[in-house]
Amino acid sequence: MEYKRNFGYCLLVCSVVLFVGMNFGPGRLQTSMLRYLVKQNLTMIRTLSTFEIAPRVIEVLPSMRSYTLDISKTGTTSTSSNISAQNLTYNIANITGKSAGSTTTKSTGNITTKPTGNITTKPTGNNTSKSTGNTTSNIVTTKLQPKGKTTQNTFKPATTTTRDSATSKNSTSVDGSVAMPTQHPPTNITPNKSANYSLCTNFMGGLGNHMFMFATIYGLAAKKGMSVIIGKTEYLAKTFKLDVNFKDNKKDLCKTFVGKGERLNCGYDERMASFPSNNNFRLGAYLQSWRYFYNASTSLRKQFTFQDDIVEKKNKVIDSVLRKHKVVSRSNVTLIGVHVRRGDLVNHKFGYMVASESYLKKAVNYFLSKGFKNPLFIICSNDMKWTKEHIPQGIESEYMEGNSPVVDMSILGSCDHMISSVGTFSWWSAWLTGGQVTFYQWPAKEGSGLRKQFSKDYKDFFYPGWVGFS
Repeated sequence: MEYKRNFGYCLLVCSVVLFVGMNFGPGRLQTSMLRYLVKQNLTMIRTLSTFEIAPRVIEVLPSMRSYTLDISKTGTTSTSSNISAQNLTYNIANITGKSAGSTTTKSTGNITTKPTGNITTKPTGNNTSKSTGNTTSNIVTTKLQPKGKTTQNTFKPATTTTRDSATSKNSTSVDGSVAMPTQHPPTNITPNKSANYSLCTNFMGGLGNHMFMFATIYGLAAKKGMSVIIGKTEYLAKTFKLDVNFKDNKKDLCKTFVGKGERLNCGYDERMASFPSNNNFRLGAYLQSWRYFYNASTSLRKQFTFQDDIVEKKNKVIDSVLRKHKVVSRSNVTLIGVHVRRGDLVNHKFGYMVASESYLKKAVNYFLSKGFKNPLFIICSNDMKWTKEHIPQGIESEYMEGNSPVVDMSILGSCDHMISSVGTFSWWSAWLTGGQVTFYQWPAKEGSGLRKQFSKDYKDFFYPGWVGFS
C-alpha cells in the first residue's frame, strides 16, 4: 500500500503543475516554465523504486520555488498574468505538505523531510604518490546522503543521533573510516605575474586562515591567467618565500578592485569563482575550499616554502628529537605529526567541535596498522595537558612545547604523515606533509551557524584522499 500512496503523491503534483502551467503561465514564458516543471516530474515518474518517489518530490520542490519569471521581459501589462512561479510552486508545496503526512511546511516555504538513512559504500583502492597527499589503502569510501532541510545544506549521521556512530551498519568499512574521494593528479599551473589584471584579498584571522585566502586567489589567478598581489608586510610574506607581486600600497589598491563575496566560508562557491579575467577583483571572505586551488597545488607547495630562519629552528628541533630517540638516520623513522586543537574552540557557541579521545585512538591505530618503519608521533597542541592525558599510551612519541605557531607548522609539515584535528592550522599542517592524513569527521555541530558554512557532505573542505574518523 505504501508504494500506491507514494505514487499517488507524484500524480497529484503532476496534475497541479499541469493545471498551473496551462492556466497561469505569463505570456510567452509559459512554455519555458511548463517545460521545466514537467521535466522535473517526468524524472520522478521514471524513478525505478516507487518508494523513492515521495522523497524525490520533496527534493524537487525547493528548486521549483527558486524558478522565477522576469515579467519585465514579456512586455505584458496585465495584472492577471503577472504571477511568479515561486508563488505558484509555494502553493504546490503547501498542498504536498498537507497530503504527504511526513512533511512539514513552514510559512517561509522551507521543507523538512524525514531522514532517509541511505548510505552507499564504494571501495576506492586508489593509491597516489606522496607528493599529492592523496594516498588511500584499502579504504572504503562512504557516501552519506544529505537529510534534513533541503535548503540549508545540513548533513547528519545517517543511522543514529550520536556523532561517534555516524557510519551505517550497512557500511563495509571495518574501522568506521570515511575517505574523501580521490581526484586526478593536479596540473602545474601558475599565475601570470605580468598580467594586466590581478586578484587580491583582505587577510584576516590566524595563519591557517591566511593560507586559505592566499591559496584561493593564487589558484583562481592561475586558472584565469591573472596575477596575485599582496602587501610586503603581510604575515604570509614574513613566513613563506612567496613569488608573487608585492605592493607597498596593497591595502589601498585592493579597495579599488571589484569585490566578490562567497556564500559558504568553508565550501566551494562556483558563483564566486566565476568572473572574467579582464578586470581586477578582490575576493572574500575566508575562501576555505581546496577546490579553488587544486589544479595549482603543485606550484602552491613551492609558494609555501618557509623562510630560512623558520626552517633552521625546525631542523634543530627535529634533530634533537631524533637523537633523543636514538634514531641514527631520518630515513630509519616514520614521523607522524599529530595536532590537537582545543582551547577557545571547546564549548564554542558558534558550533565549533573538537576532536574526541575516541578519534585520537582510531587515528593512531590507523597509522600503526600501516606497518610503517619505526613510527614516531610528533605531537603539537594548544592544550597540552588534555592531550597528554588522552593520547593513547605505549606509542613512541614526542611533545612539542615552547615553539611559535609557524615553527610548529613547519615541524608538522615536515612529517611523513599527519593526524589532524580541527581548524585551519591543523588542515594546512596536514596538507604540507603531502602524505596520508586523518581528520575528525565532525568539525561543526549540527544545526549551528558554523555547520551552515560547509557543504552538505564536507567534501569541499577536506582534501581528496584524506581519511576521516569520528
